Amino acid sequence: MVRVLLINPPLLKSELYARGSEESASILPPLGLAYVAAVLKKEGHEVEVIDGIAEDIRLEEIGKRAIAFDIIGVESLTAFALRAHQTAAEIKKHSKVPVVMGGPHPTALPFEVINDKNVDFVVVGEGEYTFLELVNNFKSIDKIKEILGLVYEDDQKGAVFTGHRPLLKNLDELPYPGLHLFPMKKYKNSETRSAKQPALSIITSRGCTFGCTFCNKKIFGRVFRAHSAKRVVDEIEWLIQNFGARQISIWDETFTLNRKRVIEICNLLIERKLNIPWDCATRVDCIDYELLKKMKEAGCESISYGIESGSERIIESIKKGFTKSQVITALNATRKVGIEIRTYFVLGFVGETIKDMKQTINFAKKLKPDYATFTLLVPHPQTEEYEEAIKEGTFDDHYWKKIVLPEYNFLKNPVYVPKGLTASQLLKIHMKAYRSFYFSPYTILKQLTSIRNKDDLKRLYKGVMTIFKAQVKS
Repeated sequence: MVRVLLINPPLLKSELYARGSEESASILPPLGLAYVAAVLKKEGHEVEVIDGIAEDIRLEEIGKRAIAFDIIGVESLTAFALRAHQTAAEIKKHSKVPVVMGGPHPTALPFEVINDKNVDFVVVGEGEYTFLELVNNFKSIDKIKEILGLVYEDDQKGAVFTGHRPLLKNLDELPYPGLHLFPMKKYKNSETRSAKQPALSIITSRGCTFGCTFCNKKIFGRVFRAHSAKRVVDEIEWLIQNFGARQISIWDETFTLNRKRVIEICNLLIERKLNIPWDCATRVDCIDYELLKKMKEAGCESISYGIESGSERIIESIKKGFTKSQVITALNATRKVGIEIRTYFVLGFVGETIKDMKQTINFAKKLKPDYATFTLLVPHPQTEEYEEAIKEGTFDDHYWKKIVLPEYNFLKNPVYVPKGLTASQLLKIHMKAYRSFYFSPYTILKQLTSIRNKDDLKRLYKGVMTIFKAQVKS
């Protein structure tokens, strides 16, 4: 048995949620770490978890706690990569315990990450079984060499990559995420999103078959793999029985990619009479009216659509793969069955102009969704947008080494500014997008008439205050 510590690096609310959204923001379990924890526990290892965000813990405390363990895993996202490396440095101040870093950022840039003297191993891609094999064999260099999906530093050869691990084919082999190891009472979904707490999340599939230029698919790849319908509904029931879940958020990139599976999931939810509301995200070209009716019957209350842009030129350049007419058709069908519509847009793509961004704002207003979120582009490494941004010559292609990025909704300083524009112009139109959408007469009336009870009123108030504070502080 090996004593393992898994860490979600600490972040202050002011770092994570910028400009007025702190109180209404979500704090949810990091499911990637939860799956790793579950696989380790199943193998018989002793596992503890520090969720630095939920526990509001300081780096110094993490370093002191590290001495009690044999090996430590640290999750790293590009937005918070700086804090992940600071966590590794703090651990090494107190202990020589091996530090393993995994997640989207190390997967994208494994050789850069291993150059940090405080990082001993990097897990590339899906981490559950790579990390398990490392925990089982980390004291034997001969066995380490045979573990696929790993980068380590060799005294003679330098950084060594052991080769890609094949993607997990049968997701049902994975145990339920080890949520019992996490501080579950400290988690909550955004009050602007869910009035029912606790609201918990699940991942029912992995992989995305589409080729958007701004999306990093290095972890789960472009091969779609999914849990069976029975496994999905079993897990939802498990969340209800063991953690008192009152609402479920499905975190799949494109939940409805396999239409038949979604119908099976819906039928099981109806048959078991779980009566739990849920939400999901999908693409406008992966939905239809009959499927929406079935989802509504099964408890779906809200769908998030990544629209990204209202400019046909930009939609084509980012390889989104659908048209504005398809967006209108999908949203009309969603509205018709009575499911809440949440739309997501990005401002500041490579090559984008003020004219393009104004088209996006106008399109958002024309669509009349229940909610619209506008983010500024943050180019992620190993994406086409990132490579194109570098070619312009003014983009800081290692921004993650200098700053911790807050929630993208209200960035104080753009990470990337399209050629020909200034940061001031980009921030101005970003705020204009929110002001133009949420303070329009139609949206105000729609929100007021949607109030059915105290929970709806509370959710509306939180959302309005978030936007208002952001406008005041901008």
